[in-house]
Amino acid sequence: MATVSAVTQAKRPTFMAGADDSLLDEEQKGVVASVRMLEAEMATTPMSGEQVKAAVAEILPPAVLFSPSMVALPYLHRDLRNWLNARGANLEQHPSRRIKMTLATALYPEADERTVATEMVSEVEAAGRRSRVTGNRNKRARAV
Repeated sequence: MATVSAVTQAKRPTFMAGADDSLLDEEQKGVVASVRMLEAEMATTPMSGEQVKAAVAEILPPAVLFSPSMVALPYLHRDLRNWLNARGANLEQHPSRRIKMTLATALYPEADERTVATEMVSEVEAAGRRSRVTGNRNKRARAV
């Protein structure tokens, strides 16, 4: 099992480096800080990709990672996927090609957590589709 050395780790980008922390709510700040703390820990303690995935799953249970606050920040999921892959996690893309579903199925090895995560993602995506449909109806009604 390959581990990521401290030297290699130092060359990798910081999680959510481009985010303006002042624009994040408290829950979002907590998630970003948690992953950055894990990142700092990895600088002194090399971890395999599987260990990184397990550590992220431990600090970010599905109820946190797919909460309404996190869903309101969609680039967080994209950055987390890229961050994990850069550290050897090699997340297999979900057949739906949706980043949230990829994280839900790849991060949580236990069936019950994975089920909770995929159900949460499905609900979030369905709500998003409903709001887009409602928004389009409202636009058409105003245009008339």
